[in-house]
Amino acid sequence: MICLCLTASTIEEDRAAFLANKEFVQLVELRVDRLKQDQFGLIVPFLASLRDDYQMKAILTLRLAEDGGSWAYGEDERRQLIHRTVDQLCAGGAKAAGLAYVDLEAGKDFGELETFVRSCACTIIRSRHNFAGTPADLLEQVEALYSTTISDASSQDPVIAKFACTCRGVADLLLLVKTTAQLRKHGRRFVVLGMGAFGVPSRILSSKLGSLWTYTSSQQVPGQAAAPGHMDPALLAQGFRFAQIGAATKVFGIIGNPVMHSRSPAFHNSRFDAEQVDAVYVPFMVDDLASFFQLASELAIAGLSVTIPHKEAVRAYLTVEDELVREIGACNTLVSRSKSWYGTNTDAPGFFAPLALLLESRPGIKRKALVLGAGGAARAIVQSLLSHGFSVLLVNRGLERAQVLVNDFLKWYPQMIEARGLDDLDYHDADFLDYCHVIVQTTSLGMQGPDSNKDALEHYQYRGHEIVYDIVYVPEQTVFLRRARQAACTVINGRPMFDEQARLQSQLFFEALKT
Repeated sequence: MICLCLTASTIEEDRAAFLANKEFVQLVELRVDRLKQDQFGLIVPFLASLRDDYQMKAILTLRLAEDGGSWAYGEDERRQLIHRTVDQLCAGGAKAAGLAYVDLEAGKDFGELETFVRSCACTIIRSRHNFAGTPADLLEQVEALYSTTISDASSQDPVIAKFACTCRGVADLLLLVKTTAQLRKHGRRFVVLGMGAFGVPSRILSSKLGSLWTYTSSQQVPGQAAAPGHMDPALLAQGFRFAQIGAATKVFGIIGNPVMHSRSPAFHNSRFDAEQVDAVYVPFMVDDLASFFQLASELAIAGLSVTIPHKEAVRAYLTVEDELVREIGACNTLVSRSKSWYGTNTDAPGFFAPLALLLESRPGIKRKALVLGAGGAARAIVQSLLSHGFSVLLVNRGLERAQVLVNDFLKWYPQMIEARGLDDLDYHDADFLDYCHVIVQTTSLGMQGPDSNKDALEHYQYRGHEIVYDIVYVPEQTVFLRRARQAACTVINGRPMFDEQARLQSQLFFEALKT
């Protein structure tokens, strides 16, 4: 299930958030601790409306500040409000069918309140939150949540255990996934989720991991996310086809850092949807490749896209790499074959496809190119240019890194590539200007984020005849491209390259689904 957290300060705002998202969710959590005190009298009518008008079940939560909440009116008032709300929804002894759950934090004795809540057919969620990280003894801490003062012979687990922890890196996500595997093995009822960017896969794959539901927040009102990493329910339901994800769903993904801006999930999930295959494509923020490939084994990941900064380092985990990867020295596509990894590079053909169309219309253009950057993407682009007869000047802020790349390619393409440091460029030098017929920007400068206003070639004066190509596709027009367009240059952004390389990846992923 997808659970929508209602976190506004008024019931009216919460109702609006619910109505905007009701088609995507199967459960709501009313965060009473976020409400203004003058709204407390409206809680019962609202929950009754959810139950009677929409057959929507709800979780009642009054979270303390120490557990990441906002309750500020005292513990006695908190318990009284829980009791009063449940009692009124049970009106005349009727069971509170619309109030399915009450969230009560671990480490506190709720005694008679818990007994009363359960007598009204409400299930207790015993919750714990760790905002500092993911504890090494996560399994033991989750198991401890099932301990309760109330026994119930009719149920193995008298409560549902909820544990939300901050994933500080992919190693924490790996621990979380291993924990859920053990909980499934023990037949537990649980919701275990990772907070923050590294924890996002646990939210998308929650049903595959065994969690009863995942939490979301409406993105229509900024600042109303109940926890770091909450996704929009519409994105989860439609973009990731959450309802179709189950134990047998094949997992694909993209690894990088950063990665949440990527359009790859939208591209590949739409392909899976069109073909109605049981597969999902997930963004994985990765800071440590060794831990990630352990995670990939745990999840039986079938295929991967690779982006900055892992395109070179990922080669160490390949069993087989094709000729393109060997020549380029970087890999952007992995497919699992017989429990080993095969690697190729779709960036090179993806890059050249839109450029080839322009070159056909300008047959007289000199085949010389200036390439900015010396990372994994630059390697694919340099190989593509060289293999199509271009001479290349590689410019990087650090000359040493650029020279390493040049030396790697000289054995394949002698006398066709040279390197210079960005700070050493003479922008009036005739030899330098002779390379500037095609200018390609391969770094992350200009991408959405802290470097979005930076121009990788800010001191160069465009002359208007250049083809200027920026592989960044979010935003569609970087500062670098905008300046080139203003000088009447022909420009290409990274979207055509992305589409073509993703199309080639998709072919490999669908082949993997057949094996």
